[in-house]
Amino acid sequence: MAETIRLGANSSLHMEIRFLPLDKSRPERLGWAEFQLAVQETPVWYAQDANDPEPGPVTWTMVDFLDGLARIWPWLLVEESYPIPIMPEHPGRMMAEAQRRWEDQAQHLVESEEELLFDFRHRHDLSLLFRGLFLPPLWLLREGNDTLVWSPDLGRGVRLPMDCICQLFTRLGDVICDELATSQEARAVQAVDRWHRRCQALNKSYLQLVTGLDGEELEQLTGSADRERQTEYFELEKQLEPVPQANELLLAARMSANYLPPTEQRRLLGEIKLIPSVATPQLDNCAERAPAPSSQSEAHEQGYQLALWLREALDLKHEEPAFPEQLLQQWGVPVKDIEIDAGLDAVAVWGVRHGPAVLINTSESSRASTQNGRRTTLAHEICHLLIDRSRSLPAAEVLGGQAPRFAEKRANAFAAEWLLPRSQAAQACRAANDIIEAANRLETQFLISREVVYHQINNSDIGASLTHPERKRLETWKMEILAWARAGG
Repeated sequence: MAETIRLGANSSLHMEIRFLPLDKSRPERLGWAEFQLAVQETPVWYAQDANDPEPGPVTWTMVDFLDGLARIWPWLLVEESYPIPIMPEHPGRMMAEAQRRWEDQAQHLVESEEELLFDFRHRHDLSLLFRGLFLPPLWLLREGNDTLVWSPDLGRGVRLPMDCICQLFTRLGDVICDELATSQEARAVQAVDRWHRRCQALNKSYLQLVTGLDGEELEQLTGSADRERQTEYFELEKQLEPVPQANELLLAARMSANYLPPTEQRRLLGEIKLIPSVATPQLDNCAERAPAPSSQSEAHEQGYQLALWLREALDLKHEEPAFPEQLLQQWGVPVKDIEIDAGLDAVAVWGVRHGPAVLINTSESSRASTQNGRRTTLAHEICHLLIDRSRSLPAAEVLGGQAPRFAEKRANAFAAEWLLPRSQAAQACRAANDIIEAANRLETQFLISREVVYHQINNSDIGASLTHPERKRLETWKMEILAWARAGG
């Protein structure tokens, strides 16, 4: 009997595969095998027998899987952004977000973007690599140093180290390739050849794949159509083998690609190039001590936990306001103003050559243009500096651009909780005679926006007990400041 090969046995994603001998029902050497795959002990690819409740192996040929895996390999390694300006928390919500975006768009634009998402799915959903076999979706989508693994039974998805995912599927491809190596079947010969050449497209199109920009957009951004000059512009070595880690310039270009025209992108990247590399031992020490987020908790829960930990680490009492710009200054992280006429609030970099540093957009279109908005934005970036530099954002983050949704939700929750702990919001509401009196006191005491006050009151343990009139008055109070701002106040 053929040996069962176990891949990733010590990781959160593992697969078992056993190649089957030729017989009358399988006369062609196309890599027929029994296989099953699980993520964190949750079966994803398996067969269910009506007489056996335990999941069993699927039986199918692996030749098309190898051919398809080789074809999409470059995108699995480096593509992070969705091809249209959406950033769902996981691929299962991709179409819902796209539908909301398409509500007011012309039909020809909708059809064009539908095609882009169709191609995107075929680059990242491995279940589609099998011909004639229906399996549950299994998405692999890179997020910095991690890979988001999503299938319907996994809920919001699982984030696993990119290196481990790459090693596992490289090994799987090699195993299938070895099985097919002596086959004379045309499909097998093609799959084996394509697997051996899988990195060629990556070497040729690396800049386009990692930035999400097409050839014309890259030429406009870098000022040249020459590949070597484009490589120099992004401060990369001329030789791109092995595949380099995306640096701060590449990531800033990728996350702002659908939000800035090339001229503004070029100016933004020019500002990043002016930022020197700085030593931040205090920040680094704090980041090392920060609690690792639990993979089982929601993004906002992780943000709350980190915010309360930082207050305690800084000996900052819950009733005291936090001052993010002063903390960044204490850590040696420069904060620089830049005016970009776009909805981006800030760009933070912490790569090898530049940073850590934060560029704040002072344009009226940015939420960071107000004093309170600036404090919230800087608090948001502090979260990324503490826990995302070695994970989903290894070199840069563009707030208001295409940054990973889960990391952004966590940073938003962190900023709100660090600036105003929910316990203090609830305490103020209990001590006041009126909900608006409490809200005004919190706004003044913690030097924060009405929006943060509003959300922290509602998210506190007193939020559920507010009456409908109180909720309505609080909503009106929050909106008053927006109306005042629109009127030029």
